[in-house]
Amino acid sequence: MHAQTLDHLTPHATRRMQQRTISHAALDAVLRWGARIEQNGATVFFLGRRHLPAALAPADAARLEGTVAVVARDGAVLTTFRCRRLPSVMRRRRPRRSS
Repeated sequence: MHAQTLDHLTPHATRRMQQRTISHAALDAVLRWGARIEQNGATVFFLGRRHLPAALAPADAARLEGTVAVVARDGAVLTTFRCRRLPSVMRRRRPRRSS
C-alpha cells in the first residue's frame, strides 16, 4: 500500500510535509512500520518507538518517532504531522460492557 500512496499525496498533505519537514522517506516509514488505526472513515498510521526496527540508527529513530499519516479510503495521504504520544481520540477504545 505504501508505494502507491506516496504517489497520491493531496495538495494539503504536500504542504504540511514541507511545513513540518517530514520527508518522503519518513512517510514511507510510517506507512510501512506504523500501527494502523481506523478512525472516522480514514486510516491513521502512527509510528511509535516500539514500531521502529531495532537495526535503525538512533538518530533516525528519534527523527521518525511520533510521525503520523492520515490516509483516505482511496489511498490518498490527507495529512501528516508529528505527535510523540498518540492522541487519546486515536487510541483504540475498549467496547463498554453493558450492565
